[in-house]
Amino acid sequence: MTAVWRLNLLVSIIFISVLLVSLALQIQQASKDIQREVAASVSFTLRMLPVVEHDEYLLEPFLNGETRHVRLTVNQAWSPTHLSQSVNHDEEGHVPSWFLRFIPAVAELQEQFQLRFLPDGRELRIEANPLDEAEEVWETTQQIVLFFMLAILLSNVAIWWGVTQGLKPIAHFLQGLKAIEQGRLDARLETYHLPELNQVGAHFNKMAEALESTQQSNSFLTRELMTLQEKERATLARELHDDLGQYATGIKAQAYLISQTEHNVDLVKATANQIMANCSAMHESFRRLVQDLHPVILDQLALPDAVNTLAETWQQQHGIHCYVSIPNEFPVLSDEQNSHLFRFMQEALNNVARHADATQVDIRLCIAGDEITVWVGDNGKGLPPILKKGLGLRSMKERAAALGGFFEYANRPSQGVWLAVTVPLLEAHPVGASK
Repeated sequence: MTAVWRLNLLVSIIFISVLLVSLALQIQQASKDIQREVAASVSFTLRMLPVVEHDEYLLEPFLNGETRHVRLTVNQAWSPTHLSQSVNHDEEGHVPSWFLRFIPAVAELQEQFQLRFLPDGRELRIEANPLDEAEEVWETTQQIVLFFMLAILLSNVAIWWGVTQGLKPIAHFLQGLKAIEQGRLDARLETYHLPELNQVGAHFNKMAEALESTQQSNSFLTRELMTLQEKERATLARELHDDLGQYATGIKAQAYLISQTEHNVDLVKATANQIMANCSAMHESFRRLVQDLHPVILDQLALPDAVNTLAETWQQQHGIHCYVSIPNEFPVLSDEQNSHLFRFMQEALNNVARHADATQVDIRLCIAGDEITVWVGDNGKGLPPILKKGLGLRSMKERAAALGGFFEYANRPSQGVWLAVTVPLLEAHPVGASK
């Protein structure tokens, strides 16, 4: 059952309940009114009879039923031919018998009568006649029922119209949600007359805009990651071919030379030394490639020691002073947290080396409550415009989001940049800093 039909049914039940209560109260009051009216009419008739009973001209209107709530009849055997013998009132036909059963006073009053003898000896029968009063009650009841039926009809029509109009925005909302579910994030809701609906529509449109922006950002990030992946693969292939491949070819040629000059001790010795040098260079190349692919140092050291080693190595390579600040007691983090935070610092230091023209870099790891913040700042020339939309900042933001945290940065032209990632501590077990 739809909402409209449920509301219509509820309103109809309420109206019908009120109608039944009103009819019950009306009939109860009508029974009392009929008793009072009939009693007053009978009393008036009895008082008037001594005045009119001696004058047939005055008595005839009483006998013809011109008195309310009273019926006068004369015994047919004694009544003169010029007087009405028995007045036939068909009032009962106007009121349904089933309705009269709801008014107990009617049946009680109809059974009441008095006998009186006129001066000429005729028998006068005086009966209470509540039917005309009951007819008025019946007409009033019909009017009340008609009024309530009309009220029910108008109320249901108003509810149907109001709910139908009110459900239109909901239908629009559902269409918008369905469109978003199908991937059409450009779906928007129109404006409505009601301020409350406009607020809901505005929030829906903002949500759709945010989803659309996020989708575009994710698409851009995906393209950038695919491009970066291809670049990394090309770099790896070039390193393997130009560097490691060259060393492997040289070692092969030198080994062949040894096999051909086995009696020339000095040449064999010199060639062997060259092979060892090439193997050392190959090992260094492998180590550099592996370090780029995965920070192996984290498999051997805790994050504080790995950061100190990273800072020392980076400072030696680039000649930029790197200061590290780490609390003495540092929690044990998960492998995922260690990897993302270490990569964040690597990316930040690489950006400094490439673009900042800085002379000093600060790295700080701070613990505050159940959160850890990694802060990297420099005193360089600031963030180039191209990096503000680049993959580096986006990847830092995604790393923070992957750990349930957030990323923020501040660009100070000619004064440097600071980057910060704050993430919750999933596994906080304070221990002393690793040696």
